[in-house]
Amino acid sequence: MPQQHSRKKRRRVRPMRVLLALVFAAALLAGIGYGGYALFHAVKGIVRIGEESAPETTVTTTATTTTTTTTTTSLYPLPATRTTATVALNDPALIYGDTAALIAVHPEGNVLLAERNADARIYPASMTKVMTMLTFFHLGGRQRTLEMVDMDHDVLSYAWQNEAACAGFMEYERVRVIDLLYGMMLPSGADAAMMLAKIASGSEAAFVQEMNAFAAEMGLTNTHFTNCVGLHDPQLYSSAQDIAVMMAYAMRDPLCVKLMSTKEYVTKPTAHHPYGLRLLSTVWSRTTPDALAVRYGLPFTVRCGKTGYTDEAGQCLTTWGEDADGSRYITVIAGCPPKEPYQAVDDTMTLYMMALNAFDPPERYTPTDTTTAETTTTTAETTAAADEADPAADQTAPVSGTETTAAAAVQ
Repeated sequence: MPQQHSRKKRRRVRPMRVLLALVFAAALLAGIGYGGYALFHAVKGIVRIGEESAPETTVTTTATTTTTTTTTTSLYPLPATRTTATVALNDPALIYGDTAALIAVHPEGNVLLAERNADARIYPASMTKVMTMLTFFHLGGRQRTLEMVDMDHDVLSYAWQNEAACAGFMEYERVRVIDLLYGMMLPSGADAAMMLAKIASGSEAAFVQEMNAFAAEMGLTNTHFTNCVGLHDPQLYSSAQDIAVMMAYAMRDPLCVKLMSTKEYVTKPTAHHPYGLRLLSTVWSRTTPDALAVRYGLPFTVRCGKTGYTDEAGQCLTTWGEDADGSRYITVIAGCPPKEPYQAVDDTMTLYMMALNAFDPPERYTPTDTTTAETTTTTAETTAAADEADPAADQTAPVSGTETTAAAAVQ
């Protein structure tokens, strides 16, 4: 009995303990809540005091916009832009050529300084070979400069039948591609040009298709080729503006510049030419790089160029020159009297004098005996041995000029 009473007592006490625990928990939570509430308001009051005691500050944010002008170099040069300052070359006593263009080369865009019929169609004659060179390199020819090839019978026969000027390579002669490039650009050899076309594309016809496709890619809207040499064809045409674009693009390539600036080159000896074949530039046979400095004391250097001639095209010449400040210019002359090769040179020098503002009003360049091609110059003389290591390496050995005469063949 006492044990039963004890168990009953414990049963009554247990609910009371639970109730007390709940009351205690509620009280504890109420205290925490009140404390948190008080703490919150205390902090809030401190913040308000800080805000009321701090001086009012107005912050003004000025957005700075930085404008960056970026000069984007186009993959291909654009035609030169005419401006209100572009000079119309209307005086036939100043410039003899039917077509002329003087262009200032600038990174932000080339400018047409002076012109006569710069957009008119012309027969470019052997200035075509500038595009032949560019297309050959466009098709991967740079990696093939030291390859050996055998001169093709059909190539030589075609050049001879058309009475085209040739570098002098012989039938079945084994020559290097770099020698063909010099043979094309210095003496303006049709034999070399056609052989390069066959190397690159298998035939001249296929190569000419590549030339036209590349011309379209370059944006040359007034240019079309039917052969890689420059032999006359009514459907082979260009313009001074388009020729200038080709030259501007070639100026970006050191090897192209070297091929057009070298005065004399001797090929690697072969069985047909045991001492090598001596190649002379048709440009430097007619003038010198420092002609303006010698004649007038003007600080100007003609760096490179390419001649052209057929009866229909007349005497043609495109060049790149540079003044003492490093400013660059391109000239294109076409349609000078066919039997007067030096008139295209004189036109070119006259344009460069205009670029330098040498005379006011402009005067025509008049050469003297000391500015003819016999003058010793510092134009590069390149040998096959030098190009064995690096076809684009610069050679600076001075040589004496050699004069050549105009012929009815393409030059």
